[in-house]
Amino acid sequence: MRLIADPADMGIITPEVRIRMEKLAAKRAEEGAHVVDEGPAPITYANALRIPMVAQYAFAFGFFKLTNYVLFFWLPYFLGKHFDPVTANLIASLYSVGMMPGGIIVGYVSDLFGGRRASVIGTFMGALFVFLFIFSRKSEELTAIPLLIMLGIMGILVGG
Repeated sequence: MRLIADPADMGIITPEVRIRMEKLAAKRAEEGAHVVDEGPAPITYANALRIPMVAQYAFAFGFFKLTNYVLFFWLPYFLGKHFDPVTANLIASLYSVGMMPGGIIVGYVSDLFGGRRASVIGTFMGALFVFLFIFSRKSEELTAIPLLIMLGIMGILVGG
Protein backbone atom coordinates (compact mmCIF):
# COMPACT_ATOMS: atom_id res chain seq x y z
CA MET A 1 0.00 0.00 0.00
CA ARG A 2 1.41 3.35 -1.01
CA LEU A 3 0.62 6.95 -0.21
CA ILE A 4 -0.51 9.20 -3.03
CA ALA A 5 2.67 11.01 -3.99
CA ASP A 6 1.33 13.67 -6.31
CA PRO A 7 -1.67 15.93 -5.73
CA ALA A 8 -2.17 16.02 -9.50
CA ASP A 9 -3.09 12.31 -9.37
CA MET A 10 -6.19 13.36 -7.43
CA GLY A 11 -6.92 16.39 -9.63
CA ILE A 12 -5.50 18.90 -7.15
CA ILE A 13 -3.40 21.58 -8.83
CA THR A 14 -1.11 23.32 -6.34
CA PRO A 15 1.36 26.08 -7.31
CA GLU A 16 4.16 23.48 -7.26
CA VAL A 17 2.20 21.15 -9.55
CA ARG A 18 1.41 24.06 -11.89
CA ILE A 19 5.14 24.95 -12.14
CA ARG A 20 6.03 21.31 -12.81
CA MET A 21 3.34 21.09 -15.51
CA GLU A 22 4.64 24.27 -17.17
CA LYS A 23 8.20 22.89 -17.17
CA LEU A 24 6.90 19.62 -18.64
CA ALA A 25 5.04 21.50 -21.39
CA ALA A 26 8.22 23.46 -22.22
CA LYS A 27 10.24 20.23 -22.29
CA ARG A 28 7.66 18.57 -24.57
CA ALA A 29 7.86 21.56 -26.92
CA GLU A 30 11.66 21.12 -27.11
CA GLU A 31 11.99 17.34 -27.23
CA GLY A 32 8.65 16.19 -28.56
CA ALA A 33 5.51 14.56 -27.20
CA HIS A 34 7.27 11.45 -25.88
CA VAL A 35 8.35 13.14 -22.60
CA VAL A 36 6.43 11.65 -19.68
CA ASP A 37 5.73 13.37 -16.35
CA GLU A 38 6.66 10.87 -13.68
CA GLY A 39 6.16 13.25 -10.74
CA PRO A 40 7.53 12.43 -7.31
CA ALA A 41 7.95 8.79 -6.38
CA PRO A 42 5.41 7.43 -3.88
CA ILE A 43 6.56 6.25 -0.47
CA THR A 44 5.19 3.52 1.77
CA TYR A 45 3.56 4.11 5.13
CA ALA A 46 6.64 2.61 6.80
CA ASN A 47 8.87 5.12 5.01
CA ALA A 48 6.53 7.95 5.97
CA LEU A 49 6.89 6.95 9.62
CA ARG A 50 10.67 7.15 9.24
CA ILE A 51 10.47 10.86 8.44
CA PRO A 52 11.71 12.73 11.54
CA MET A 53 8.96 13.49 14.07
CA VAL A 54 6.13 11.89 12.02
CA ALA A 55 5.78 8.88 14.36
CA GLN A 56 5.90 11.12 17.45
CA TYR A 57 3.24 13.46 16.05
CA ALA A 58 1.06 10.51 15.02
CA PHE A 59 1.36 8.98 18.50
CA ALA A 60 0.54 12.30 20.20
CA PHE A 61 -2.33 12.94 17.81
CA GLY A 62 -3.75 9.49 18.57
CA PHE A 63 -3.86 10.24 22.30
CA PHE A 64 -5.28 13.67 21.60
CA LYS A 65 -8.10 12.14 19.56
CA LEU A 66 -8.64 9.52 22.27
CA THR A 67 -9.15 12.30 24.81
CA ASN A 68 -11.48 14.13 22.45
CA TYR A 69 -13.72 11.16 21.72
CA VAL A 70 -13.77 9.92 25.30
CA LEU A 71 -15.06 13.30 26.41
CA PHE A 72 -17.40 13.60 23.45
CA PHE A 73 -19.13 10.25 23.99
CA TRP A 74 -18.76 9.78 27.75
CA LEU A 75 -19.71 13.31 28.84
CA PRO A 76 -23.49 13.06 28.17
CA TYR A 77 -23.61 9.77 30.07
CA PHE A 78 -21.75 11.21 33.07
CA LEU A 79 -23.72 14.45 33.16
CA GLY A 80 -27.01 12.57 32.84
CA LYS A 81 -26.32 11.00 36.23
CA HIS A 82 -25.96 14.38 37.98
CA PHE A 83 -28.27 16.76 36.09
CA ASP A 84 -31.67 16.71 34.44
CA PRO A 85 -31.48 15.73 30.74
CA VAL A 86 -31.86 19.28 29.38
CA THR A 87 -29.06 20.67 31.56
CA ALA A 88 -26.84 17.65 30.85
CA ASN A 89 -27.27 18.06 27.09
CA LEU A 90 -26.62 21.81 27.27
CA ILE A 91 -23.39 21.29 29.22
CA ALA A 92 -22.24 18.49 26.90
CA SER A 93 -23.02 20.51 23.78
CA LEU A 94 -20.99 23.45 25.06
CA TYR A 95 -17.91 21.21 24.90
CA SER A 96 -18.61 20.63 21.20
CA VAL A 97 -19.41 24.30 20.58
CA GLY A 98 -16.16 25.29 22.29
CA MET A 99 -14.25 23.17 19.77
CA MET A 100 -15.35 25.40 16.89
CA PRO A 101 -13.37 28.54 17.77
CA GLY A 102 -10.52 26.41 19.13
CA GLY A 103 -8.88 25.90 15.75
CA ILE A 104 -9.11 29.59 14.93
CA ILE A 105 -7.69 30.60 18.31
CA VAL A 106 -4.77 28.15 18.07
CA GLY A 107 -4.06 29.33 14.50
CA TYR A 108 -4.08 32.96 15.57
CA VAL A 109 -1.85 32.32 18.60
CA SER A 110 0.45 30.23 16.41
CA ASP A 111 0.76 33.13 13.97
CA LEU A 112 1.63 35.44 16.86
CA PHE A 113 4.51 33.10 17.75
CA GLY A 114 5.89 32.86 14.22
CA GLY A 115 4.07 29.71 13.13
CA ARG A 116 5.35 27.48 15.92
CA ARG A 117 2.26 25.29 15.94
CA ALA A 118 3.81 22.42 17.87
CA SER A 119 4.78 24.71 20.75
CA VAL A 120 1.35 26.34 20.84
CA ILE A 121 -0.50 23.03 20.67
CA GLY A 122 1.77 21.61 23.38
CA THR A 123 0.97 24.57 25.61
CA PHE A 124 -2.75 24.18 24.96
CA MET A 125 -2.55 20.44 25.73
CA GLY A 126 -0.71 21.23 28.97
CA ALA A 127 -3.54 23.59 29.92
CA LEU A 128 -6.03 20.87 28.96
CA PHE A 129 -4.33 18.45 31.37
CA VAL A 130 -4.88 20.96 34.18
CA PHE A 131 -8.59 21.18 33.35
CA LEU A 132 -8.88 17.39 33.03
CA PHE A 133 -7.25 16.98 36.43
CA ILE A 134 -9.67 19.47 38.00
CA PHE A 135 -12.57 17.77 36.21
CA SER A 136 -11.50 14.34 37.48
CA ARG A 137 -11.31 15.56 41.09
CA LYS A 138 -14.20 18.01 41.32
CA SER A 139 -16.71 17.06 38.59
CA GLU A 140 -19.26 15.59 40.99
CA GLU A 141 -19.14 18.65 43.26
CA LEU A 142 -19.40 21.36 40.59
CA THR A 143 -22.68 22.99 39.69
CA ALA A 144 -23.87 23.59 36.13
CA ILE A 145 -22.31 27.05 35.60
CA PRO A 146 -18.70 26.11 36.53
CA LEU A 147 -19.05 22.94 34.43
CA LEU A 148 -20.31 25.01 31.50
CA ILE A 149 -17.32 27.33 31.73
CA MET A 150 -14.80 24.54 32.25
CA LEU A 151 -16.11 22.34 29.43
CA GLY A 152 -16.32 25.34 27.07
CA ILE A 153 -12.65 26.10 27.75
CA MET A 154 -11.75 22.42 27.41
CA GLY A 155 -13.57 22.38 24.06
CA ILE A 156 -11.54 25.37 22.89
CA LEU A 157 -8.31 23.68 23.98
CA VAL A 158 -9.20 20.38 22.30
CA GLY A 159 -10.59 22.06 19.17
CA GLY A 160 -7.23 23.65 18.46
